[in-house]
This record gives sequence, structure tokens and C-alpha cells, in this order.
Amino acid sequence: MSNNAFISVISVIQSKHSLDAVRGFIELMGSFLSERFAHFEIIFVVNGPKIDFDSMVIGNEIRRNCFLLELAQTVLWDSAVMAGLQRANGDFVANFDVGLADQVHLIGQMYGVTQTGIDIVYARGGANWSNLSRKRRLFY
Repeated sequence: MSNNAFISVISVIQSKHSLDAVRGFIELMGSFLSERFAHFEIIFVVNGPKIDFDSMVIGNEIRRNCFLLELAQTVLWDSAVMAGLQRANGDFVANFDVGLADQVHLIGQMYGVTQTGIDIVYARGGANWSNLSRKRRLFY
């Protein structure tokens, strides 16, 4: 049963992400969202070396819901997220890292929490949190 809400997922693609990782993310996130939500978009903000999305074998149902935003130059991660937020149209917007592809179920849980009246929901990784700079932690 799919929800009628419009979901936007933003993912910043950095130079550390391989083409295979991005493809896996698209497949897992696309499948998860298409099963649960009638309307969704996945916005990829390419912040670094260009990625050849045209060469990826992705089903048309998922591909038509993907948007590629290629930045003219590499910027700070926070600025790349802001570019994605400007493009997002969803009733619910999530910033989700490609490295968390195996945890796409968190999107459904986070959306569920917003339905209880809470406006802002975020998840943070335990191991990676301690490695973030103080400035970056404030962004969360």
C-alpha cells in the first residue's frame, strides 16, 4: 500500500563514492520508495568528479524519479546539501548518504515520526559522528 505523500531524498555524491555504490543506492532507495510512496524524487547533488549516470542500467520507473544536479565546482558538503534542498519539492525531505544504502528503511521510520506532529527528524551515524568537525556537527 503506497502513501500519497511526495517524498524527496537528497544525496550528495562526493569523490569517495564509486559508480557501483551510487547504482546500488539508486536500486535500493528506488525500490523502497516506489513500494511505499506514490510520489517521490531522488535528487543527486554531484559535488566533485562527474558521474556517468547515463551508463547505469536503471529501470525507467526509478530513473524518471531521479534528478541530477551537477555543481560547477566542488563546494563544502553543507553547501551541496543546501543546493539539493533548494531543488526539493517534497512534503517530506530527507538528506541521505549513499553509504547508508543498506538502511533505506530509516526513511520510512523518519517519515512516520513526522506524522505524529514532529516537524524535524534526523538520524546520525554513531561511528561517523565523532569524526565530524565541530562546524559540521552544528549543521545537524
